[in-house]
Amino acid sequence: MATIFITGSTDGLGRAAAESLLGGGHRVVLHARSPDRAASIAELASRAAGIVTGDLRSAVETRGIADQVNAIGRMDAIIHNAGVYAQRSRGSTPEGHAGVLAINTLAPYMLTALIERPRRLVYLSSGLHRGGEGSLADLDWTKRIWDPAKAYAESKLHTVALAFALARRWPNVLSNARLGAHEDGRAQRAGRHRDRTTNPGMAGRKRRSRGEGERPVLASPPAGAAGARSRRS
Repeated sequence: MATIFITGSTDGLGRAAAESLLGGGHRVVLHARSPDRAASIAELASRAAGIVTGDLRSAVETRGIADQVNAIGRMDAIIHNAGVYAQRSRGSTPEGHAGVLAINTLAPYMLTALIERPRRLVYLSSGLHRGGEGSLADLDWTKRIWDPAKAYAESKLHTVALAFALARRWPNVLSNARLGAHEDGRAQRAGRHRDRTTNPGMAGRKRRSRGEGERPVLASPPAGAAGARSRRS
């Protein structure tokens, strides 16, 4: 039995993964953006090992999420599922960052650094990461003209890069980058921080993912396994 923390687990793939893992006898720690969102999954939370709250747009609240998880105890696996799709505008977080950068890039990085190291890390990415650029210039879109698709692609490229970097630096932790999980209509809702800037026009750009979610790669890594896996769901 593994203890698994899932960000963005109030709906979509995050919730589906939580339901599946709980059904398999695992201990699941849920995450909700706010107390109201937590209340909306009261029945699921009653079966979970715990639920933490905090908005990943905020660095302060992201640190709070890490503190709450560490207070529960060490996780065997963490699924970084929460994310936003293309946004109409750059937006601005409490710290002044672009919303998509804060949620899709900075929050997973912060949680990885602040939560006690688990045996397995899973990062939900997208095949659209191939449209991202590797340049570190103007990551926060303060100088460039806002491009929703490109900003999203870059954020997902950062996710893949993080998984591979951790595979090198933490050889005893299995680090997976799961591609394609936010590309179909069902999965796009997974852990999403919805707001009025979400761009409905991006729907036509999505491609169908073959997978059914995160569950097969979570709970039981093979003995001695390490390294990043970049593959389609």
